[in-house]
Amino acid sequence: MKILNWNVEWPTSKRWAVIKDIIFRIHPDIICLNEAHNKHCFAGYNWIEAHPEYGYGEHPSKRKVILGSTDLWRDVSMGDHLDIPTGRFIGGRTQGIEVLGVCIPWKDSNVRTGRKDREPWQDHLQFLNGIKDKVQKKYKMIAGDFNQRIPRKLQPEKCYQNLMDVFDGFQIPTQWPDLETSDGKQHIDHVALGFGLTAVGASSIARYEEGMELSDHDGIVLYFNYVIDHE
Repeated sequence: MKILNWNVEWPTSKRWAVIKDIIFRIHPDIICLNEAHNKHCFAGYNWIEAHPEYGYGEHPSKRKVILGSTDLWRDVSMGDHLDIPTGRFIGGRTQGIEVLGVCIPWKDSNVRTGRKDREPWQDHLQFLNGIKDKVQKKYKMIAGDFNQRIPRKLQPEKCYQNLMDVFDGFQIPTQWPDLETSDGKQHIDHVALGFGLTAVGASSIARYEEGMELSDHDGIVLYFNYVIDHE
């Protein structure tokens, strides 16, 4: 099976037309898009999306995270009951797997823009601390923009350790050097796999195509095997 994970940076119609064509060519079973417009959700997939308010005011179409699947979704959650910044969490069960899509706040979330009421990394750490128990107890696949490089590069040790604590026991096959961007750098978008899921291959989607910069992130395609839990 395949999951495609990509922060598409609020694509214009022109960029989205190319991105959509790439997605069609890959034809993943599961899609996780960050910084996407829900108006771009297309037929052939079932879609669920995070809350429209992600700390910068509601927008009619902008969503920090959207999940698509060729199968139906059940047990959908926006994480409303968790102590986390809103609009960056959407989870559900599809393909027999509990899947969580996230957009973990970047270090300056609501620091110099937005509400301007946070210190650097404050939203990021609150999000990690808020999802830890849920990730450990429920979800088997977590995809999205983690806003950290793995292994640690420049981020504070505390932030990196918190990230590692959240994903203790998970395989993260999108870390460097197992997978690198098209220009040889570390990804900050990742897919983490829990018990019963095994990565069998991964590749990057270059953010440049047809002379156009499609996003400020490379995309990821992860191939995996799994054992369906019918309980």
